[in-house]
Amino acid sequence: MRIRTFMLLPVTRLIAPIPMDSNMKPNIIPYLACVTLVAWLAGCGHEGHSSMTGIEGTYVQTDNTNIILVFKKGYYQQGTKDIHAEGRYHAHAAGKGFELHIELTGALEGNQTTLLVEPSGDGIRVKDGDTGEELTFKKAE
Repeated sequence: MRIRTFMLLPVTRLIAPIPMDSNMKPNIIPYLACVTLVAWLAGCGHEGHSSMTGIEGTYVQTDNTNIILVFKKGYYQQGTKDIHAEGRYHAHAAGKGFELHIELTGALEGNQTTLLVEPSGDGIRVKDGDTGEELTFKKAE
């Protein structure tokens, strides 16, 4: 009596597993390569935001150190510790910086805003796309 095991073929035949005898040694490299390729193409592990290398982090407004601004892996927060707007952002390269499309959550859920973020010295300059107001922030320590 032979025991049969099943191994799924990568991408091309996911629906029909290939029966394999217990003495057969499957070549796992093509399988792993296909899984990796599919995960990369599908954006597996991606949270819907573009990388803002060098800009993500926590900032303090230069004019009022009680106001913070946070960009972290698609999460956005601006305001004081107790009273703030928060939401999820999608970033796109724009000029020297990034254009962020923010969907607010919490008390402001359903509202959207756009920010233009550019590096400026040891901090960032943020321009509100709706009002045109411009603020500067420095990296929090």
